Amino acid sequence: MTEQTETTEREASAARKRVARRQKAIAIAITTAVLCAAGGGTAFALAQASGPSYRTATAGLGTVAESLDLTGTVASVTRRDMAFQVSGTAASVAVSVGEHVAAGQTLATLDTDSLQDAIDSAQDAVDSANDQLESDLEAQASGETSSTSSGSGSAGSGEAGSTVPSGDAPTGGASSGGASSGGTPSAGAGNPSSGDSGSAAPDTTAIEAAVAAVQAAQQTLLAQYQSATDAHDVAEQTIASSDETCRPFLEATLAGEDVDADADGDGAVDGGSSTADPSSSGSASGEDLATLQAQLTACQAAIRSVQTDQESVSTAQQAVLDAASALDSAVSDLRAAATAAASAISDPDFTAETTSVTSNSLRVATLASVVTSAVAADGDVAVTGSDSASGSSAPSAGGSATITADTILSDQAAVDSAEAQLAIAQADLAFATLSSPIDGTVAAVSITAGGTVSAGSTDAVITVVGDDGYAVSSTVTLTNVAKLEVGQTATVELPSSGTTVSGTVSAIGLLDTSDSSTPSYDVTIALDDAGHALVNGTSASVAVAVAAGDSVLTVPTSAVHRSGTEYTVDVIRDGTSTATPVKIGAMGSELTEISSGLAEGDEVVLADLDEAIPSDDADTDSGTGLTGLGGATGGGSLPAGGTFPGGGAGGSFPGGGSLPAQ
Repeated sequence: MTEQTETTEREASAARKRVARRQKAIAIAITTAVLCAAGGGTAFALAQASGPSYRTATAGLGTVAESLDLTGTVASVTRRDMAFQVSGTAASVAVSVGEHVAAGQTLATLDTDSLQDAIDSAQDAVDSANDQLESDLEAQASGETSSTSSGSGSAGSGEAGSTVPSGDAPTGGASSGGASSGGTPSAGAGNPSSGDSGSAAPDTTAIEAAVAAVQAAQQTLLAQYQSATDAHDVAEQTIASSDETCRPFLEATLAGEDVDADADGDGAVDGGSSTADPSSSGSASGEDLATLQAQLTACQAAIRSVQTDQESVSTAQQAVLDAASALDSAVSDLRAAATAAASAISDPDFTAETTSVTSNSLRVATLASVVTSAVAADGDVAVTGSDSASGSSAPSAGGSATITADTILSDQAAVDSAEAQLAIAQADLAFATLSSPIDGTVAAVSITAGGTVSAGSTDAVITVVGDDGYAVSSTVTLTNVAKLEVGQTATVELPSSGTTVSGTVSAIGLLDTSDSSTPSYDVTIALDDAGHALVNGTSASVAVAVAAGDSVLTVPTSAVHRSGTEYTVDVIRDGTSTATPVKIGAMGSELTEISSGLAEGDEVVLADLDEAIPSDDADTDSGTGLTGLGGATGGGSLPAGGTFPGGGAGGSFPGGGSLPAQ
């Protein structure tokens, strides 16, 4: 029984091997018949020489098309989420979802009461700052050291004396020097210039000249301050403009070449290293280099403009410092003249009885009243006033505070700041009306009348989508982005509705948007939505036609092998398979364009038929798996359970090789 069983098993094994050999012969015959029926300018054959056996094809002319498959989301080309730029209470909402609006049409408004209050308050601040500046200018020119006194009355009238020497007689009476309280000099007042006595009279000419010098220095300082402010504003604008001018050069790379900045400043691009532009063709061109050099030249000119304007700012600022020093010097001269006048008044020979009644003596007497009570022990002029009851002169409660050029500059800066705040408040009032910037349809309204909104809110918005159509947004890898160009056509399928629309590549991103180590770039496909009802957020499958060739040299795609960025094709020469480097063009699912490396009529290898065939009995006996016929890269196998096509169906080898439909 045992011998019989062993004999039966040996016979069964031999039978299985015979079946396997027959299946191999049948498979080869079927494959040969199928491949010989293929078109596209490439002939297929089996090499049955005494040496190795190959399944081959002949390079020939054909038509090939390559497409890039993407997925993305449909969205309106233009979308605006409008929010108020100031905080407040929404007074009204003028639109609803689905309503069509025109550019400039009002969407919503804010209550303006609080905004108007802010304007009024800002205007008060401007007025106060201007008053302070004028007060300090007048006080400084009059020889006083502070503008904090309670008024500008005459020295002897019971108000703080804020006297500016001038050609006009004062209205108040002088508290000393012989002038009466009613503003009329005493009867015995003599003329200091008449020579009636040998007394030393104050030098009014020197004082008036010193006052004029202070006033002129004040105006010069304020003018230089404004010039410096204007120069600074111009420099800021030039810097912003230079940033825009230099950006194209700073972000550019030269295709196929190493690029560095202009190290020697001669306007030419020097050698160096850079990251290659993913969208470049991989070869440098004269036009690209010329463009880069032009961008560099423009950037250098912009930088020189910035340097020139910054030098102007520095010069203007130095002029302000010089004007400030000149003003402080003029104030010092005025104080010295006032001190000299005080000394003359304190001379025993200078009395009311030795002066005559003239307008000049009245000015002198008034000035004398100020400086007599104002000169402190250290020679500085102090703020003084007169007691309202007695008319006597007394220092102010606040003490002395010298008004310098820095004080005037600080006052002017306060005026500028207050005016800036006023401009902001006025602009805020203009922002109380929310308008649509585009023609379009209201897609969402998230503002409610009576509700509180914050400036620049991302929640309280009104969304408007434009009338300029829809687009699909997607991303592509670093390898594929180089294949894309603006203007390429695309076919877009919308699975949700079964709709197919045409499209065009409208934008390709230059910056890596990936969060991983694998770079990716944004791409936008504008859709032809005529006659189609498209919806924001719909998923889309896109096929972009990236390359095509008509009557070009082609080989089956399965004959092309890739290693990194290099491609090779195995070519039969003198009965031997030789790996030959090639340059490819369009790569379709069946055929690939060969731009260099092969000639028409070359015999290329599709598969090596001498590769070992797995002899697993289970696979052999299943009747469904055909092995050893070669895949896309040669020597591969059809997956278990796979069958050859029949009845018009097209089957595919793994790795991109395809069998034509019969």
